[in-house]
Amino acid sequence: IRRPPRSTQSRSSAASDVYKRQVHGGLRRKERESAERIQELEEKLKRQEDELAAEKKKNEAAKAAETEKDMLVKALQDKVNQLEEELWNLQEQNEKEVEKMKEEIKIHRESLSTQRDSLPHQKIIDSLSDNLINEQQQRISELEGTVKDLSKKLVENNGRESAKPRAQGTLRLE
Repeated sequence: IRRPPRSTQSRSSAASDVYKRQVHGGLRRKERESAERIQELEEKLKRQEDELAAEKKKNEAAKAAETEKDMLVKALQDKVNQLEEELWNLQEQNEKEVEKMKEEIKIHRESLSTQRDSLPHQKIIDSLSDNLINEQQQRISELEGTVKDLSKKLVENNGRESAKPRAQGTLRLE
């Protein structure tokens, strides 16, 4: 920056005017540079705010997906628990029914053995009792097959959920 000569005392001298123009021009240039810098910073801030808003939206979407996943996992676990309970109940029912049928077969055999000598048509009676026994044994086999099928389905469901902890009190098939 040029300064006016010392010999010039008057503020209205030409040298003083040159000095003032230089000073004022420099100030305007600095103001313009400052305004440009402010505008750049504001634009940068706006971009960062936009990036933060996008990141926040992305995080919210991920959180919603995680919540939905957790709900599905819980629903699946509830369904597995329900199936295990149903299987347990079916097994108990089948065991009772099998025991009842075995008891009926035993009673039927005892009854037949006592009546065998007194009946004239022994072959017919033997055939009918054998048929009845076979039917009941076939029904027992069917019930046992049903229990095995349900057990396999439960094991398959548990296999899909093997990474998840088992609920207390769940049925374990052996």
